[in-house]
Amino acid sequence: MEQHPRVHVPLRRSTSRPACSTRHANRTEPVCDTDRSTSATRQWVLDRLAEPVTLEDMARHAHMSVRTFTRRFRNEVGSSPLKWLAQRRLAHARLLLESTDLTVARIATACGFGDPVVLRKHFHTYLGLSPLAYRRAHSAPQPMTAR
Repeated sequence: MEQHPRVHVPLRRSTSRPACSTRHANRTEPVCDTDRSTSATRQWVLDRLAEPVTLEDMARHAHMSVRTFTRRFRNEVGSSPLKWLAQRRLAHARLLLESTDLTVARIATACGFGDPVVLRKHFHTYLGLSPLAYRRAHSAPQPMTAR
């Protein structure tokens, strides 16, 4: 019976190397799982901003475990998936506040916050003001009508 030389693979990986494994030393290429990006899932989420999307939904869409998806997402984007999602929803809400006269409740629903209270909380957390204060400060000035 032929013995294959075994290669020691440490349990903890350096963050500077891709996650690879080699079963035998005579293998020509390591098996790497670094070719899968989260970009398709990010686009999928952006196409569904008004819908409830969970971290599990994102990982399932990417065909990854939640842990792997979160790690790859953070490496690619620089923030957690849920923080990124909240920021994208907030950016969309800001755009709607600046360019439409929709109510805060409608904007909250259209952006996936569901409830105006949640939208207000995100505005206070990230911008330091309420949605209505943001609208007053950033909406286009109304043209003056001649009398």
